[in-house]
Amino acid sequence: MKRVLWVGLCAAASLLLLSHISEEKATYTSRLIEQPLRQHFEAQNAHFRKALLAFKSQIQNTKTPKKGMEKKWLDAFRQMRLAYKRIELITAYFDPYNTVQLNGPAIPKAEYEGHLATSRPSYSLQVIEELLCDENPVQHRQELLSLTDKALAYHEDMTQVVQKYPLEDWMLFDAMRQHLVRICALGLVGFDSPVLLHSLPETVVALEEMLYVVQLYEPHLLDDKEPLQQLRAHLHRAIEAVNAASSFDEFDRVALIRNHLSPCWPWLYRLQQELGIELVEQRYPFHTAYNPQANGLFASDFLKRGFFSRVKTQALSPKVVALGRLLFFDPILSGNGERACASCHLPEHAFAEPTRFSRAFEPQEHLERNAPTLVNAIYSRLFQTDGRASSIEEQFHQVIINEREMNIRENEAIQRIAASAEYRRLFQEAFGLPEGQHPDFVLIKAALSAYVESLTALNSPIDRYMRGETDQIDPDAYRGFNLFLGKAKCATCHFIPLTNGTVPPTFQETEVEVLGTPAEKNTPKVSPDLGRFNIAHLEQHRHAFKTPTVRNAALTAPYMHNGVFSTLEELVLFYNHGGGAGMGIELENQTLPPDSLHLNAREVRALVRFMEALTDTAGLTQRPVRLPAFEGEHAHWNNRPIGGRY
Repeated sequence: MKRVLWVGLCAAASLLLLSHISEEKATYTSRLIEQPLRQHFEAQNAHFRKALLAFKSQIQNTKTPKKGMEKKWLDAFRQMRLAYKRIELITAYFDPYNTVQLNGPAIPKAEYEGHLATSRPSYSLQVIEELLCDENPVQHRQELLSLTDKALAYHEDMTQVVQKYPLEDWMLFDAMRQHLVRICALGLVGFDSPVLLHSLPETVVALEEMLYVVQLYEPHLLDDKEPLQQLRAHLHRAIEAVNAASSFDEFDRVALIRNHLSPCWPWLYRLQQELGIELVEQRYPFHTAYNPQANGLFASDFLKRGFFSRVKTQALSPKVVALGRLLFFDPILSGNGERACASCHLPEHAFAEPTRFSRAFEPQEHLERNAPTLVNAIYSRLFQTDGRASSIEEQFHQVIINEREMNIRENEAIQRIAASAEYRRLFQEAFGLPEGQHPDFVLIKAALSAYVESLTALNSPIDRYMRGETDQIDPDAYRGFNLFLGKAKCATCHFIPLTNGTVPPTFQETEVEVLGTPAEKNTPKVSPDLGRFNIAHLEQHRHAFKTPTVRNAALTAPYMHNGVFSTLEELVLFYNHGGGAGMGIELENQTLPPDSLHLNAREVRALVRFMEALTDTAGLTQRPVRLPAFEGEHAHWNNRPIGGRY
């Protein structure tokens, strides 16, 4: 769901400052722009509070409907939203908790701790927006006043938190990176203005604030000013492009991100290097998900795989990955020796299931869900379709011991692997085990997880186009990408650049959604699968499922947890009609807006072409040539097929 976890900030520390005395830049503690930025923030912060009070005054002074009342309320709200965007760069970074309270989604916030869960109502500006856009907003007058008072309280707490932090330069560059991702992945697409779609004016203000911060560094550049000049030029052009937009639906977001916003990323790094300012990674490795040295938001190394993994390393061990690949295709890890992980996660289908339901351990039975793609699965905070696993290792554990899936006990799996001299040698070489020490279940899971972590593919035709590696793109795919980012509202749940539910800009949480998925096609009856509700019995998560990636969707049919839709066209039409609600399925907790997207047939085709252009499994799908051998009494296992029999 549209929510962002509290993100703790690291303690303030000394900084690096550029010195031009020698070729080797000396470093000093640095707060180059703290004083002017602090003054600017305090002025903008006071302006936001004034705008909040002005909005409250509008509500207070209108007790009965009057001509033009709704327009005045909405105008005051829009001005308040713009004022908020003037402070967001600073407040969202230094006080993410109150930022979510103030500007989070208009749905309850769910918090899990194991199998316990709590739900906290939302009182954010988005709730105010929904009430203002109701047919009769005056009936919500008291609630609007109460929500505005809460916003004032959140803002007061936020102000106190921000005042406690020194505005150190390494933090400010990190804040600008988050701000840039937030603009591209949330602001432009309408994530935090879902009803009014006031996103483009707010994007202009957000970009202006980033430009202001960047320009404060100009007096501190003595030599190479190109990074600042390039940043300033891109931001100016971006602002001009958004200002010239004719409407939310028609705006060309693809061109804006490709030509102006994504190129800001490497220039931010160049500017930081020229100023001699320390990177976050130099102090706190894997503190952030994104790589400041990437060439843009669609670079294949934009996100750090190690940030999402339990194994915090820059690169995976080739020997561990190779071992995990063998285990993935080896049916030796199933109770009957005839099923492998690859039995359900088929390489030619982007490691997904090509049937509605996965076959169960008993071949004549089936499970209630199909197996999703494993390509780019590492970029998540939840695993399994209902999010019941918190890591890939935990997911493998659940599947291997599940009586209806792999159906093997841990000890038996260990004994089988240890019975092969070749497997023992491979584990020793991969993990550095001493002679005579046999592998354990932890290492089996670690190897399997390393293999799945290696299944990353971010070089689709869309990625290459967005990186500027080619100027060739299918016009329908281009149109579909803009629909995905705008009118079709796909990117408000399938966030770019991953197109999954892992929430930018900090990528600390993965969403689940209630879509109202039907049990059967064209039948107004919801699927009986309760999804995430089964974990902690939280009502808002009844029929909730993890938001999957759209990447490689052309290879992963059928769609939804129960495979109810056979084609991408059927899937898009389901969303176009408002999900389950559009089919007549009544769910109070559906998180997908029930309104029609009003996509015509050409737009539906364009969205499909865009998703097809997100296909990339290059170098990932080759099966092993052979599996490790067994000797003696276990030699009969040498006849086991690669990938299992069923």
